[in-house]
Amino acid sequence: MIFKNEKTLSEVTVEELRADAERKTALLRELAASFLPDDDRSPLTPAEMRLASGTPLVFVEKGAVIVDAAPGLSGTPPNASQVMRLGVEAELAYGKLLAESEALTRTIRMSLQRVKLRAVNMARSVLVVADAYAKTDEGDSLKVHVDQMKDSRRRPRRKPVTGSNDNDDEK
Repeated sequence: MIFKNEKTLSEVTVEELRADAERKTALLRELAASFLPDDDRSPLTPAEMRLASGTPLVFVEKGAVIVDAAPGLSGTPPNASQVMRLGVEAELAYGKLLAESEALTRTIRMSLQRVKLRAVNMARSVLVVADAYAKTDEGDSLKVHVDQMKDSRRRPRRKPVTGSNDNDDEK
């Protein structure tokens, strides 16, 4: 809705914004649910993910060719060639979709950052004016709010790393 220039940002209500986000989230969830069924729903370990993403498709395809060339190869299940070729084809078919979804993520992130930046700049301008006004006699009622606003923009400091370096003793 707001990202298709149907309305300007100042014309959008909070309810419309939330409804649009809910509708688009439901569409993405429906898309995610439509993927190939997986017999094993347990999450992949980091090592399994590295192995799958780091192995070239040519390696897997050559494995399928070997199984087809030697059907009685010891230790291979009867559908090994089919499983390997399905893995290759799934990567090729859905690779483009994955790239587009990553581009969509970047687009959404940048759109949200642009909207937030406009709000942040406006809030900073308000703080400058309100801070000056709070220093006058008429602005006593704003002092608490200005102080809270100043405190809320400060991020907590990172705690210093403590501990000794074991390599210091070896010099």
